[in-house]
Amino acid sequence: MGKIIYNQWFDIPRRFKQVELDKFIVMPNHIHGIIKIVPLGAPLAGVRKPWESNYQ
Repeated sequence: MGKIIYNQWFDIPRRFKQVELDKFIVMPNHIHGIIKIVPLGAPLAGVRKPWESNYQ
């Protein structure tokens, strides 16, 4: 079972290009892992952000 989980964990970035993996640990009936979502390509132009002025 551990080999399957290991292989699937490291396959995630091949399937989802916008993620980076950090550490993970296998528990008796589940896993814990840290996945960082990173931007792909150029940011969206004109996207309104709550921390910018005039946002409502």
